Amino acid sequence: MRRRSLSPTARLRRASLLALVTSWALGPSAALASSGPHGISIPTGIFVPVGLDLGAAFQGGDPFGLLLGGEISVVNLFDNLWWLGLVGAGRRDFGRDDWSVALGPELGFAWVGAEALVEYREGAWGGRFRLVVPMVFGGPYFGISTAGEVRFEVGALLKFPLGLE
Repeated sequence: MRRRSLSPTARLRRASLLALVTSWALGPSAALASSGPHGISIPTGIFVPVGLDLGAAFQGGDPFGLLLGGEISVVNLFDNLWWLGLVGAGRRDFGRDDWSVALGPELGFAWVGAEALVEYREGAWGGRFRLVVPMVFGGPYFGISTAGEVRFEVGALLKFPLGLE
């Protein structure tokens, strides 16, 4: 029996569903934070979230690609819920059969953030721009990578925040 190949649209739906299910699974972990007098108390200071990047990339002519890699950030979480940091990442795109590394700033407020990274992908420089929905232990992301040909990305980060203070 031959295995049937999925269309790019079906692959995008599956990858989006994976990101959505992951965000629902990780969301309740915020409730585990210690409660203060006015509800949930968020710790402030400098943190180093380290973890796994699992996603999917797609673009018209290129094959659908599983993304698998690691990511580390240095983030300052302010008491007004704004956060600012520097993120570095390395990952493999199994659809293109290549590796990439990226470095750049990230900025966010509460559970919504953005990254604008410089990316190098085997002979090509470009950018990686993502919207992220960070939660206590990671969360979903949606973005675009411009190193080489433009590819759209959807995935989930599984990160463990290590406090420095």
